[in-house]
Amino acid sequence: MLILRWAPGLAAVAATLVAGCGAVSPVATSSRAPLASASASSPAPIPVGRPPGSTRLFREMNAATAKASSVHISAAWLPGDRRYGVNLSMTRSGDMSGAIIYKRQPLTVLVTRGHGYLEINSASLGWLGMPGACTWDCGEYVVMPVQKLVGGISWHSLVAGSGAVPNAQVRYVRTMMVSGQPAWEMRGPRGAVIYVAARGAPYPLRVTIKGTVVADYTQWNSATVRPLPTGTRVISYKQL
Repeated sequence: MLILRWAPGLAAVAATLVAGCGAVSPVATSSRAPLASASASSPAPIPVGRPPGSTRLFREMNAATAKASSVHISAAWLPGDRRYGVNLSMTRSGDMSGAIIYKRQPLTVLVTRGHGYLEINSASLGWLGMPGACTWDCGEYVVMPVQKLVGGISWHSLVAGSGAVPNAQVRYVRTMMVSGQPAWEMRGPRGAVIYVAARGAPYPLRVTIKGTVVADYTQWNSATVRPLPTGTRVISYKQL
């Protein structure tokens, strides 16, 4: 009952930048928090200087993400495809909360302390193979094995850097403002672009493919995983 088998996030991006392979297949987007458009980026008003060489920059980016404790990810499985995606806050310890988009429907999920929880509504009942209107169960949560609930969605697959070093095809283009932060635009083969924070730790902020945003990374080290709402009734799958 896996939702999707997700390809590595930054690892896939790095692979594209390094090897010049085809399109990236990273993460996903929520209908409640859509991805920003690539045109939303704007030139940085305050000079921050050029980045170090691409090899050094990617090493520093990988090191920064390896030490990060949390992040919020909004991304699409394929460029421009909003049918499948994620809009999740995640921690390095493996906890996560937010929405997984499946056939354009947001599925509200929570993973904490090794347990998975799915909010019951018409969308999740349809995914569980029980289509129909909500009854007394809606608004409650069903406890499920983590692997069955989120499949390959994890900190490792969506956040952890690949450790790869880009080749000479990756080049600095300009400094832009992305999500209110100055960022270095690093362009690689096949229209792959990654925007790296130009101030503070060099975290990745955005990934685009041929001008289409496929992933936004925000709230580095400040994203929080929401607990189950107070008073929520948790039921087993057999009770549905």
